[in-house]
Amino acid sequence: MSEPLREGLEAWEHEIAAYWDSVTRSPDFLQRVGHQMNESLLAHRRANVSMQSALLTAAAQEQEIARQLYLLERLEKQLDSLAARLERLEAALDNE
Repeated sequence: MSEPLREGLEAWEHEIAAYWDSVTRSPDFLQRVGHQMNESLLAHRRANVSMQSALLTAAAQEQEIARQLYLLERLEKQLDSLAARLERLEAALDNE
């Protein structure tokens, strides 16, 4: 690479670096970046709250389903017991 080209490239790199440094340190840029970070954090928190709420709702529904299944099983046993008693009563009446 020729010396003038190299010097021009280095000068351009310094100029770009200085410009980028001034942009990234400007209050307007920092304020916009800070605002975006805050908004992202708030969105993340809202998503977490929604997920936790959904999980709690699902857990409550699962508990309710388990309770209903338990009650149905109890009812089934009671019906089986009643059916057996009816069969014994019918058999006793038939034997008389």
